[in-house]
Amino acid sequence: MRLTGGITRLSRSRDRRGLTAVIRNQGSAVVAMVRLWLPEDPHGRRVPATLYSDDYLWLLPGETRTVRLSWPTGPARHGTRC
Repeated sequence: MRLTGGITRLSRSRDRRGLTAVIRNQGSAVVAMVRLWLPEDPHGRRVPATLYSDDYLWLLPGETRTVRLSWPTGPARHGTRC
């Protein structure tokens, strides 16, 4: 499996932040169930309430997929699972 990816756009509105990521399968086999997530906030906690335009991706050899993520800009309520 050879996946590559990168962030192509960052955005911020009044109440949400967002990013656009591009993921590419550079291998010769299908890659199944690729899941993206935001790592952790500066305090080591997972970023809650993140919305994804696509999740658990299947990528054919050579296929590229663009995924958009967004999350609230305000203080996070930790302890709530989304």
